[in-house]
Amino acid sequence: MTLTETFLMPPDAVLAAVNSYNEEIRCKIGVLDDTNLADGYVLSRTNSRSHSKLLDADSADLLRQFEAPTTIPFAIARYSRAQARDAEEVLEASLPMFVSLIEAELLVPAGSAAASVRQPSLNGVARIGEWEIVGCVQSLEDSEVYRVRGALGQFAALKIDSSLSQRNLAVIVREAATLARLHGQFTPRLFATGRHQGRDYLVIEWFPGVDVETAAAELRREQTPESKDRLLALCRNIIAAYTYLHNQGVTHGDIHPRNILANRHAEICLIDFGLACFPDHYIDNSIVNDAESAELLKGIDHIEKSKIEKKLGSWGRGGVSFFYEPEFAGALNAGQAVPHSTPLGEQYSLAALLYLLLTGSHYLDFSLEKSRLFRQIEREPMRPFASLGLAAWREVETVLTRALSKDPAARYCSTESLLEAWPQSAPIGLPQAAQKLSDIREDMLVRCGLGSSLMESGSIAAPSTSVNYGSAGIAHALHRLAEAANDGELLALSDLWSIRSLNELGASGAFYDGNEITPEKVGRTSLYHGQAGVLVVHALVAQSRGNLVSARKAATAFLNFVKEPDERLDLTLGKAGLLLGCSLLRDALDVEPEDLISRGHQLCESIWAELNTYAPVSAQSGLTNIGIAHGWAGMIYATLCWSAASGQGIPATLPDRLRQLASLATPHGRGVAWPWDLARQPNVMPGWCNGSAGHVFLWTEAYQSLREASYLDLAEGAAWHAWETRSGSPSLCCGLGGQAYALLRMYRHSGESTWLTRARELFAQAAEASTHWRGREPLSLDTRSESLYKGELGLAVLEADLKQPEFARMPLFEPMIGNY
Repeated sequence: MTLTETFLMPPDAVLAAVNSYNEEIRCKIGVLDDTNLADGYVLSRTNSRSHSKLLDADSADLLRQFEAPTTIPFAIARYSRAQARDAEEVLEASLPMFVSLIEAELLVPAGSAAASVRQPSLNGVARIGEWEIVGCVQSLEDSEVYRVRGALGQFAALKIDSSLSQRNLAVIVREAATLARLHGQFTPRLFATGRHQGRDYLVIEWFPGVDVETAAAELRREQTPESKDRLLALCRNIIAAYTYLHNQGVTHGDIHPRNILANRHAEICLIDFGLACFPDHYIDNSIVNDAESAELLKGIDHIEKSKIEKKLGSWGRGGVSFFYEPEFAGALNAGQAVPHSTPLGEQYSLAALLYLLLTGSHYLDFSLEKSRLFRQIEREPMRPFASLGLAAWREVETVLTRALSKDPAARYCSTESLLEAWPQSAPIGLPQAAQKLSDIREDMLVRCGLGSSLMESGSIAAPSTSVNYGSAGIAHALHRLAEAANDGELLALSDLWSIRSLNELGASGAFYDGNEITPEKVGRTSLYHGQAGVLVVHALVAQSRGNLVSARKAATAFLNFVKEPDERLDLTLGKAGLLLGCSLLRDALDVEPEDLISRGHQLCESIWAELNTYAPVSAQSGLTNIGIAHGWAGMIYATLCWSAASGQGIPATLPDRLRQLASLATPHGRGVAWPWDLARQPNVMPGWCNGSAGHVFLWTEAYQSLREASYLDLAEGAAWHAWETRSGSPSLCCGLGGQAYALLRMYRHSGESTWLTRARELFAQAAEASTHWRGREPLSLDTRSESLYKGELGLAVLEADLKQPEFARMPLFEPMIGNY
């Protein structure tokens, strides 16, 4: 990249305000930095692996200069004049953004292939060979990658040429030959090769991971001795992967973070071998040494080898310039023939990568001018960690300095020697970041306390009484805060709010607002939107106050109220929510109504009598929603909770339904996710209501009940997706708050402190996001701070739970901790 080069936003790029999306779409937006979540903009590109970028309003205004082709200096000059800002200051502040956008192909050279709209060529194609096409993952000018599923249900990646050029054919052959040679060690296994409509393809194992830069950034943010050790181990695993590669006589030829994946166990997988080099070997079956590998290459045997350069060693170079070795950069700068990739050259590239993973910065302060950048690689020494404001790390810096020697002879004699020199653990005494929470709890206590505006009659807009939006939700939140702090005054305040909610039962606007929340939309017997939730909350508060008579009376009223439940089945609006209410009462009450067990069984039998009439979940008939709030996951979860609370067995068909749900999980990053509605595929999201956070609760509960190890693995996969995919909303329902509660649940089940650290990080992001939602006009149900599931009230409970995580439970959803 040079400052004289002309760039533009590609025509398929979308720059849109965060608050222009509806709530479901906002839940899918990845938060990549600390930008204002409410007033920011999302830049994304369709049919691409490029990450979406979240920009502040000023950056978005600057980027609009590239709606037509222009250079960076001209764009900054026009923007600076319009904004009356200093152009030099704008340039300095915006260069990191430009570098990031160019690397992600969200800002591309004008006239390049990347500047054209890319459409997946296999749209409408259901299968290639025995492989079912699930969806397009990446569509580039030279190749496309699709997620596919095999006959046995295994996931794989299908890579196919985007064109019929001889160079692209050679890349596919080269990659297939390399993978066949390496037999799935630190690489995906090669499953098949073939040809579709004149284009070559290969099918490889799907590796459930993320790029190593993402994995390393998570560990750097933790800033604990344990995370430093895990970061060292991640780097060691990467060195081990390249040690194996070089020992097999192969060089990768394209080292950069996106070509190295790490799974949830920090295991490494190297990808993209189109530039790999085999010194002294030829591109035929002699490069593999077993019949199985030779058979895999038969699908691309039709190519005339003479047309695609027989000698694997005589191949062009490529890659990302920040990771070039001095020998390569010097040849490019001098206009000379570039050298082949070598193990010693890749040792340098590897060290440059490791420096980035450990520090978050490149080993040189790179210029954006290409020839100067190449001279820096040739001449400038590695920056000490201290120059970046980091603590010195002598053991690591010594190793990196040698591997980054400009003279290849001064580097380690082999990648294996680099591996042997790599430190085993971080030194004791590295600084640990303080875990800071917010003051949301105190703010909400002021807003809900005696004499507050919320305590005044009629001060809460309709729906004023429900658990989700009104006084019953406030009562439950204060009850949970009182339990966490063992605070009698808070408990008395929760009792006042609970009594108020009882007194409001017949009031106009108690449960409906006549617009978004109506009887037609939410029914009349919802635990979260109706009278049933008010009665359950009052019973729980009265129990804690020692008023057993009042608790039993409220529970009896609840059971009488649900004799004729709404015909809906789901957890948020229907019978499954009432069944969950029965479980919560059974867990909490010292003296329960006599008919609690029988009423719960009636509800459970009614739910499953209807569910048993449905076809298999994947058939997309009848009930297509999968999520916890309105779908299969929620109904099964409520049933499992009731089974645990009542001591009764589960319905006979429940395990089959769990297996059907399990089969719908698809890999995403290091985790797995489910479509939230089979009628709207593809659609995955991280939140509680319709996404992977809700599945964490389902599969941990399923494991508790059935002790099937695969269920715990699915729960962990869902937790990874909830962690990796950040939503823009702070709420418990479909935002960061619910995701944090899911990670807390995973922490309690696994005992791994990393999940607690991650939950705290999501809470911090939710707290930050909530400050931008607070006071927004016009107010909506989604921005109402006193709402338990949509506003800051739920975050106040989450903050208290994070201080004693062993006793945390999502409000009016999770069973008592004693059930674990």
